[in-house]
Amino acid sequence: MTEILAHRAIIGDERENTIGAFLACKHQGVFGVELDVRRTKDGALVVHHDLGIDNVGQIPDLNLSEIPSWVPRLGDALEACSPMYVNVEIKNDPKEVGYDPSGELTNLVVGEVQKYGPEHILVSSFDLATIDYVKLTSESVKTGFLTLTADDDMIEMLVERGHNSVNVHFLGLTEGFVMLARRRGLLVCAWTVDVSEIARKLVKWGVDYVITNKVEELAIGLGKT
Repeated sequence: MTEILAHRAIIGDERENTIGAFLACKHQGVFGVELDVRRTKDGALVVHHDLGIDNVGQIPDLNLSEIPSWVPRLGDALEACSPMYVNVEIKNDPKEVGYDPSGELTNLVVGEVQKYGPEHILVSSFDLATIDYVKLTSESVKTGFLTLTADDDMIEMLVERGHNSVNVHFLGLTEGFVMLARRRGLLVCAWTVDVSEIARKLVKWGVDYVITNKVEELAIGLGKT
């Protein structure tokens, strides 16, 4: 059964990636959310999509005390989301300031995930080394590789490395890829799907999750209301 994840917990008029948005998703009965995590200069994990915060600065250059109060810490976000399914995307881009190749960032994220229980959490990243570090830290934490496009060789590579999911932009998916990935034991997550007709096609293909900015519309379109 294909489930819906709210992209950055976007729902109604709530500000994305905030405690209010997470609680609103939970109150509306949304299956799960996708959120983004970054690390501050002094090592705190905060939930924010962009590298920078408008009129404040870039998160890796800021201490937690300088972060606006509406930007939650990861632990508080996970507590607000419980018991929903949560896709935690680690923002760790080699092209951005603050990139961490050491694995320290992933260790901090895994610590929070284990504290709140990894059963309903998937940790994902566009950086393969980052999710490899997650698996090295804790095999019990589920991991997913984020990618724009995908092919059969990627499936085999992810299986060999022990990862659990392949998270592909919906334009990069084919029915054959979905079938092979699931046959090899991988979950398939499609992002970011905002059109019900496309979502229904992905459901027929057997995609496990669709991430969307249009939770209410897709719920109606997929008969989940």
